Amino acid sequence: MTNIDIIEQILNFGPNWRVTAVEADHAHQKVHIQVDYVNPMGTDPETGTPLPLYDHRKKRVWQHLPIMQYSTYIHCRVPRVRTTAGKVRTISVPWADEGERHTYLFESFIIDLLQACRNQSKVAELMRTSFDKVNRIMNLATERGLARRDIQDGEVKQLSLDEKSFMRGHRYVSVLVDPMGKRVLDVAEGRTIEATKALLSSSLTQNQLAEVEAVSMDMWEAYMSAVRELMPGADIVHDKFHIVKYLNTALDDTRKQEVRSQSLLKDSKFAMLKHHDNLTELQRAKFDEVMEAGLNTSQAWCLCEDFRAVLEADSLPEGVAFYDIWEERVRESMIKPMVKLAKTFRNHLEGILNVIKHRITNALIERFNGKIQELKAIGRGYRVFENFRYAILFYNGKLDLHPHYSQ
Repeated sequence: MTNIDIIEQILNFGPNWRVTAVEADHAHQKVHIQVDYVNPMGTDPETGTPLPLYDHRKKRVWQHLPIMQYSTYIHCRVPRVRTTAGKVRTISVPWADEGERHTYLFESFIIDLLQACRNQSKVAELMRTSFDKVNRIMNLATERGLARRDIQDGEVKQLSLDEKSFMRGHRYVSVLVDPMGKRVLDVAEGRTIEATKALLSSSLTQNQLAEVEAVSMDMWEAYMSAVRELMPGADIVHDKFHIVKYLNTALDDTRKQEVRSQSLLKDSKFAMLKHHDNLTELQRAKFDEVMEAGLNTSQAWCLCEDFRAVLEADSLPEGVAFYDIWEERVRESMIKPMVKLAKTFRNHLEGILNVIKHRITNALIERFNGKIQELKAIGRGYRVFENFRYAILFYNGKLDLHPHYSQ
């Protein structure tokens, strides 16, 4: 059996295609494989009609999976047929999509490598190809996966909305997550009402939007307005993670104001803001010292802890009662950052109490945010939104990414 026979069996492009030459370029560690079409008849790629060959195109080259340590390239002058209407069309090749310069197997392996190491530059280096080709494969795979995604009516009952910084200068993207499906549905540039409405409308049909029961988000007005307009029957839920963030901000603002007159509070930020179980010995000692001093910061910390009773209430009436008690204690404390926070919470009380009703949070979307941050770090930032969107969906969209083909 000759080298050509072995390569032909490995490629297995079908009876109409023959390997006619194999050339090894040892200096550059490349293998060039010449493939020819041997059937006098071809198939119209649009209608499937058998037609006599008309001519051949200029030689084209496709990058294929490496053979041993050698980069491998398929060379072929692809035939064309002429229809009865006089149109000349190039027949389809079994190893690649029209217009692409890489084979299906090469594309599938690139997708696998990207999923494994999450670094486009490293994949390009490993496969001895260009970054642009790897990036194109990622984008094509994402578009393919989105086109194949088939969300059924009744499948999505809850949604989560959150923002993620995109570039410097307060530029953000909005991320829409399906908590039950544990996937990112889509990403939009910006966090305006218009961007949010477009994100929701492009991800789900009107019927599917109407079936959503609850949307978890922070207190960003644009998100709330878009949800109220497109999903008037859905409850807005201000999840625990963002509520705790607001509480911690008010606590730290209290500490910052008081540290000017209380030297005891210097270097106390992490001691006051970290979860008590995660404190180091030094931080625990600092925390105990601050609490024993009976400062406004101490009182603010207690008020923040007391708010847990609202979120953990067994019913909406109980949650309302707990909140009223908490708000009265805040007013009596006269601690400005906490009083300001109580006013904000009062304006969004329905969304806060909906945590009791639905028991959903943005925990999953926060995990996705961590993964997105990792993508930004690996890619050293993204200057083009569309590339950022493709990367997020490629890794977090639970999409069917690989090309489906038959030989």
